[in-house]
Amino acid sequence: MIPSKMLLLNNWILAILLSATVLLSLEPTLAATNDPLQGLVNVNDDTQPTSSHYSDNDPDESRPLYSGIRVSPVCGGNKYGRIRFSRVWRRSPKDNSSAIGTHAFRHRWTQYSFETTIKEHIPGFPDPGGNVRGVIFGDVCISSKFVPCLYGKSYGTLHKITWLINTLAEQGALNFWGMLGDNLYDEDGSLTELFFSKLSLKAQETPLIAVPGNHDFWTKGGPSTDPRNQFGYGYAQFYMIDTLSSRGKHPNDFPFSFPPASKKIDSIPDDDSNFFHYSAMGGIGFIAFSGGHEMDRAKFEAACKYFLPGSPGQDVGFVFLLGHWSSRNMGCQENMFSGGVHRTMMMNNSSMPSCRRLFKENRLYFADGHFHENRALGQFGVRVGGQGMIDTGTFGFPLFQVTNEVAAGGKRVKRLLVSYIALARYPDDLLLTPRFTALRVCSKLYGVFGCLPKLSFVDTWLNVTTPIDV
Repeated sequence: MIPSKMLLLNNWILAILLSATVLLSLEPTLAATNDPLQGLVNVNDDTQPTSSHYSDNDPDESRPLYSGIRVSPVCGGNKYGRIRFSRVWRRSPKDNSSAIGTHAFRHRWTQYSFETTIKEHIPGFPDPGGNVRGVIFGDVCISSKFVPCLYGKSYGTLHKITWLINTLAEQGALNFWGMLGDNLYDEDGSLTELFFSKLSLKAQETPLIAVPGNHDFWTKGGPSTDPRNQFGYGYAQFYMIDTLSSRGKHPNDFPFSFPPASKKIDSIPDDDSNFFHYSAMGGIGFIAFSGGHEMDRAKFEAACKYFLPGSPGQDVGFVFLLGHWSSRNMGCQENMFSGGVHRTMMMNNSSMPSCRRLFKENRLYFADGHFHENRALGQFGVRVGGQGMIDTGTFGFPLFQVTNEVAAGGKRVKRLLVSYIALARYPDDLLLTPRFTALRVCSKLYGVFGCLPKLSFVDTWLNVTTPIDV
C-alpha cells in the first residue's frame, strides 16, 4: 500500500502534468501568443474573491450587511424590453424601521427586505431579435450546511460558478443568466446571500431567469409540513423574478400574491402565478414555471402566443421551457417536468395551439435539472443539474447563444448554439483543475465564448437554425 503522503504527492505531480497537457489542447493560436500568461493575475484555482467574503457558518450579526441588485425581464406585457429592477438587503438585527416603498419578506427569510420598480429599458438589453448570450445552471450546490453537497467544496463550485458569471459580465458577453431550481439548497437565506455577495455589480445588473425546485419548496426534497421548509417564499422574494402575480399592480407594490404576513403557512403558495414567467431577450424567449403546481394550459398558451407574429416577442427565434424537474417525483405534478410540458405541447391538441405551432416551426426547446448531470436530451432538450450535488459527479458550464447569420445562398437565419464546457466528466475528475485553469488563461486572451472552439473539453449540445422571418 502506498503511504498517504506519497499518494498525495503523486496526485499533485499528476495534476501538474495534466495541467500542461490541457494547456496544450488549446489551438496553436494560443500557443503562438507571446507569453500568454503575461498580465494574468492569480490564475491559480485557489484564488477566492475577497469582497464581502464570510463563512456560511457566521451568524448574521458578524457579517457585513448584505445589499444586492436584481434585474428581471417583465413577464409578458405589451412592450418589449421592460424590466423589473429590485434591491434586496438584510437588515441589521437592531433595525426595526420600515421606509415607505420598501417591503419586508413575508413568511420566510424575514431578516431581508426589498424595494422594487419597473424600468422601461436598461443599457445593454439586446434589440428585438438581436444576438444574445447567456448561461443557465441547475441544482447549484455550494455547501453541506442543510443537505449533503458531495462535490460543492471539492469542486469549488461557489468560486467557479461566480467566476464565470462575473467574467462573462465583465467581457460584455452576458445578456442573461439562469437558475433552474434547487437553488443553493438553502433553508434560511444564508447560502443564497453568500452566493449573490460574490457577484459583481455588472453581473447583478444582468437579467436573471429562475424557477423553484423541490428543495426550494421543501428542505429535504419532498412534500412535507416541516417548519424548516421555505415553501418557495424565501426563494421568490430573494430572486425577485417578475411573474404573472405582479399583473395589475403598481410597479412599487408587493409583486406576489402571498398570504398576509400574519397568517401561519405550512405549504407552498396555492397560486402558481407567483412562479410563472415568460419574456423575450433578443433572439431567445423563455417560459419559466413551477413543476410543483398543476398544469394551467391557458397560461402556457398565452405564453406561447407571446412569441408569434403580432406580439412583442415575435422576433424571437427559439423559445426555451425552463423548469426544474426531470421526471414526475418528489412533488412534481402530472406532466409538469420540463420534458413532460414539452411533450404535451408537441401533441396535436386544441388547448395549446400556439405552443404546437412553435414546436412545428422547430422553435420550441426545454431545459431542466433535478437529476444531477449535464447532457443533451435528444433534439430538443438539455439538462444542467450537474453543479456540485451527488449522483454523476459531472460539473461544467452550459452556455447559450442565438445569433443572426447569413447561410448558404444568402438566406438569413437565426442559429441556436448550446455549448458545454465540461470541467468534470466523472466523480473527482483529476482534469477539473487544469481544465479550469486553461479556461481562465484562454478567456483572458479570447473571452469565454471565443474559447469555445479552441478548447478540447467543450461539447456541442444543440446547433440548429430557423429562418429569420419566422
